[in-house]
Amino acid sequence: MNKRLLSLLVIPILITSLFSTATLAKKNKGKKFKNKGHKKKFYSKDKDTKFLTDNFRVEQEKIDYFARLGLSSEEMSLIFYLYSASNRPITKSEISFIVKNKADWSKLAWYFGIPPIILEDGILRFKHPTHSRLSLPLGRKNYSRERRGRFNEKISSKKNKYEYTYEDKRLAIQKKIEIKKNKYEYKYENKHFGIIERLEVKYPANKYEYSYYNRNTGERIKKSGRGKPFNPSHFYSKLKKEKEEKDNNINFSVNIDIEL
Repeated sequence: MNKRLLSLLVIPILITSLFSTATLAKKNKGKKFKNKGHKKKFYSKDKDTKFLTDNFRVEQEKIDYFARLGLSSEEMSLIFYLYSASNRPITKSEISFIVKNKADWSKLAWYFGIPPIILEDGILRFKHPTHSRLSLPLGRKNYSRERRGRFNEKISSKKNKYEYTYEDKRLAIQKKIEIKKNKYEYKYENKHFGIIERLEVKYPANKYEYSYYNRNTGERIKKSGRGKPFNPSHFYSKLKKEKEEKDNNINFSVNIDIEL
């Protein structure tokens, strides 16, 4: 009698459970469940995109392309800065190399001839007129190339030394970049315009000394301090702060040689 009573109680429960399961399955048919915990937010179109397009003059479709490669807005800003500071075009092959090696920004800065630090005084911007120059191919540690003609230009890189020289005798311009394991040196002189600009960084302390002098205008700048290692998040926040507090008219120009 007890077994019969137990069966009468269990059977309705099983029927109700099967009905509920079928109803839930029908309701969720065709739906895709996303793992929200692993979804990466690259940028916010209403804020970050506008900041990147306004300050680096990069089209929206290019921003979207870099985002699809897995680059955040912070990483894009540092990449655009490196290319702008070295006056070098961005190509697909180079972006692929950067995506694979973005964990080591110090290594990447080497190829651009830029010190891998953020100055206490702000983001480094050389004041002298820029020009296109020979570049070290990404991924090449041992490399040498030279151009001679109206001006003489040479770039060479070995295991622990990077050196770039430029001389235009007609315009009285000399420029030199030298990177060693424990030191970074940048020297620029334009005798025609009376400009002398220098930067020296000592590693691993990241202590730096910067100076600029323009004889024609009388402008003189001297800075020194201890820089912080390249970090996309810190660089991005520093750039946004400078744009808000100092000069909203300072922009970087980036040449993106990528057809989409």
